Amino acid sequence: MMKSKLIVFIALVMTIPMISCEQKKTASDVKIIFLHHSTGLVIWNGKSDSKIGKFIRSKSNKLANMIGAKAQLPSLVKEYNKEYNTNYQINNMIFPDAPYAWANFPYDYYYLWVKNEGEEPSI
Repeated sequence: MMKSKLIVFIALVMTIPMISCEQKKTASDVKIIFLHHSTGLVIWNGKSDSKIGKFIRSKSNKLANMIGAKAQLPSLVKEYNKEYNTNYQINNMIFPDAPYAWANFPYDYYYLWVKNEGEEPSI
């Protein structure tokens, strides 16, 4: 139940910038990085990986992205661009990318996003 609420929350957060800004008549270039960890990948793809996909992803994200199903979120942004004459470009980035003992505890979020904000990390 909590996981589904989190997915809905993240989806809403992603759509607010797209619908809350006043649209211009000409296309504007906006680059978006969708930072995420485990659940964000489901939002990016539009569905969970199969068991084979999960195994491949455990070995290589790049390989899993190349041979897996096409991600749905970029397609939705492309449709939005066409409908509203915009040029939003979205890429995903799994975070943290470096080895980190991620356990989804509040401290993890503080440590990664607050304590290490700025130019030089304090890791």
